[in-house]
Amino acid sequence: MAGRRRWLPPAAWWNLPLPALASSAAWITQIYFSEDLSALTQASLVAIGVLASALTVLLPALEIRRERGRIVAAEQMAADRLAEYKVTTNDMLIPLSLAVTDVLTTSSGAARREARQSLRQMTVDFAAEYVGPERSRSCFYGLEDDPATGARTLRLRAWHGRNKPPRPRFDPADEVDSQVFALVNSLDSMIVRDVQEVHQLGWTDLSEYRTFIAVTVCAGEQPLGLLTLDSLRAGDLSEEDLDLVRLFAQLLAAGLSVR
Repeated sequence: MAGRRRWLPPAAWWNLPLPALASSAAWITQIYFSEDLSALTQASLVAIGVLASALTVLLPALEIRRERGRIVAAEQMAADRLAEYKVTTNDMLIPLSLAVTDVLTTSSGAARREARQSLRQMTVDFAAEYVGPERSRSCFYGLEDDPATGARTLRLRAWHGRNKPPRPRFDPADEVDSQVFALVNSLDSMIVRDVQEVHQLGWTDLSEYRTFIAVTVCAGEQPLGLLTLDSLRAGDLSEEDLDLVRLFAQLLAAGLSVR
């Protein structure tokens, strides 16, 4: 769309000035045929009428020109933002896809475990740096067996963003933490724009963040963990951010599902 000129039909230039032109013509005619005015006064008043008529044409034309300039500028800005979005998306998705390929093509168990951890870390790095605003934090909690109790637990396996580490695990025996396991077991995702307004989520921490996204990482019907993104200010995260985190979760699941 950049460079394309938009022209309004000729009627748009004249519809507004015509009443003013008619009024100015009547003004000039009245002055011209007036016998009580001197020639100099008549000439001065006619000049004023002509100037007023010119302004009634030029001012709308100038506004139309300005509006056209605003349209062109908006189109250029949209094109620039789209190009920036495409570059940023490629910067994220291509390395993540290659990391998934590394997991799938690695033959030895030790190398595959290392490749999976690299994929986990890359996922939270990109989520925190590219998806959320400045000072966002992303975490991945793996759903695994607790060696001490044998029960399923969500254990922190990778995180990125801000200096303070997130909580290390969620305990299914805890009444509050059980809400997180309910989300994971449902294979669902959620976005909370303002934690302060959602009182039933007792596992959130107002001192740490005000808005967050949580997406279950799953392979088919099998939950593998939870990918989160949080930010310091309410409303910092959007539905578009949720879609991107879901995409990251799908790529992460593709790598983690291989044993």
